Amino acid sequence: MEGCGRIIGNDVWIDLRQDGRFYVRHGMKGYLDLRLIRKAFAVDSIGNTRPIAVDISKNSYGEFLLNFNNDGIYTVVIEYDCGVNSKNETISNRDVYHVYGFAKAYFIVGDLERRPSSVGLDLEIIPEVIKKFREGERVGVQLLSKNKPVRGEIKVRCGKKLVVIFDEDYAEINLGKGANVISAKVIDGKKLMLSTLTIMAY
Repeated sequence: MEGCGRIIGNDVWIDLRQDGRFYVRHGMKGYLDLRLIRKAFAVDSIGNTRPIAVDISKNSYGEFLLNFNNDGIYTVVIEYDCGVNSKNETISNRDVYHVYGFAKAYFIVGDLERRPSSVGLDLEIIPEVIKKFREGERVGVQLLSKNKPVRGEIKVRCGKKLVVIFDEDYAEINLGKGANVISAKVIDGKKLMLSTLTIMAY
């Protein structure tokens, strides 16, 4: 399986397509080892949760398909855990952490807009609004830990462009065309928590 160092250095994110297919990506070109996934689920507009099956034997490249018949905004979440890193796989050569994280995206059926709520993750990035965004639009995002604001390192990547915002719990993002991967990293004792939110702009 992938080492923690590769997970720390390359964002795990959801590459969501308009036809309902999505991939769990690792970095810009790779795919997450599905054996690291601890939980996968989707939450509908009224708060109902349904699990997403992870079949390692048939789905080695991480392709999933969502089928939603009704208009709504659906939150898709992947929770992963790569265990305890070795000393040469982290942000310094001295520290050892339990490394785990969350990848999230919103799948929109219909021409809808709403203010999203937290789904209660240990580390979660919440945008001020969810809708079908256009390139160049600006959106604020809040960093939460168990529904409370928390400061951390926030990064935004769109294609080859990378913006890093240090030690903040809120940031405003200028959206580029395509997948905007917003990521955050927070250290809590011996836990290193990672989180991403993918926002598409067209």
